[in-house]
Amino acid sequence: MVATQLSAPQSKLRLSRAKNVELFFPEAAALTVERLYKAMDVLEKGYPAVEQKLVDRLGAVGLRSKLLSHDATTQGFRIRYDDVERAKIEQERLDRGEGEPVATVNDPPLRMRGRSKIKRSDRPQVAIEAVLGEHKLIVHHATHAGNTTDQTLTPKTLEAVKGLGYKDVTWTAGTGMNRRPAVAIKTRDALRAARFDFVMGEGMSRTNAVK
Repeated sequence: MVATQLSAPQSKLRLSRAKNVELFFPEAAALTVERLYKAMDVLEKGYPAVEQKLVDRLGAVGLRSKLLSHDATTQGFRIRYDDVERAKIEQERLDRGEGEPVATVNDPPLRMRGRSKIKRSDRPQVAIEAVLGEHKLIVHHATHAGNTTDQTLTPKTLEAVKGLGYKDVTWTAGTGMNRRPAVAIKTRDALRAARFDFVMGEGMSRTNAVK
């Protein structure tokens, strides 16, 4: 599915029906949407092993990075009335007489209401983070509940990156990871404990210390 999306981007439904895909991916003849989704479940459970194999391979070919960049974004979801689950949630909200959407839209909570990058607090979302190497490949990524704030991510992510064998690297991040003073101190302490050099953005108008 990944190879096909790179070569001929399309929806999973269309991919399962596309015969021209067989030109470069003969196995596609037996694909169904159900199998594609099950494959995603398998990959999700085995992701740490896949990630480790990628890092090991990069090291073997001399591409282990000494510079890692950390960032996060949000992905919002539109509540569609042709989606049975979301329509049911929306109807339950209306039946309770709620004027504003509830925070949790699934259980366990992942799609949560939060402040999205497009300034929409009315839509459910997930938070996505990635660590990028200087070779322009993502060496680690994770998906978090939509109400997760950027500045709380770094300590846990450092543990994952150290677990992959990275050391003696320079860590870069923007102002989103370094925003609230109390949390930012914990972030910098975690970076020092990891023995990483680091460069983090700081908004010039945000703190008296910077001023």
